Amino acid sequence: MARQKKCTKDVPMQTLTARAKVVNISDQDALLLGLLEYAATKLWNVANHHRRTVWSNTGKILGFFDQCRATISETN
Repeated sequence: MARQKKCTKDVPMQTLTARAKVVNISDQDALLLGLLEYAATKLWNVANHHRRTVWSNTGKILGFFDQCRATISETN
């Protein structure tokens, strides 16, 4: 699923790939799945941007719980 890639600047990158096969769904369900996919990609991009920012400032990559804790404390 997730694999490490090397960027040209030797910054670790992570690629997430998911595959699914959906058959015989209504137009309404297809629209809902499309909207959920769109929202998921936006959340992924925001989280990735946050990790890259922390990486460039501190040299450390946040774990899941540390990132959630940091995001919650920033909003309060």
